[in-house]
Amino acid sequence: MIARRVVDELPEDGVVVLDSGSLTSGLRSGDAQGSGRFAVVTNNLPAAQYLADCDNLRIFTLPGTIRGLTSAAVDVWTSPAAEHVDC
Repeated sequence: MIARRVVDELPEDGVVVLDSGSLTSGLRSGDAQGSGRFAVVTNNLPAAQYLADCDNLRIFTLPGTIRGLTSAAVDVWTSPAAEHVDC
């Protein structure tokens, strides 16, 4: 599984940025969760909600207009907010 391989390549700490898409959905799966301590920055609200239960993660969501198709925050508010995340 691609998501498991991605998790295996992550360092023990740092920042992970997740967009919306099939890989992000794969990273949400139980067998793809790593043990590192990460800050996760995402515009993907379902992923943020799912990952919020992981004690080793700090979850930051980006503001914006929520798209129905992807449940992702988009628009002019999203990009500038990402620049100011203090992890």
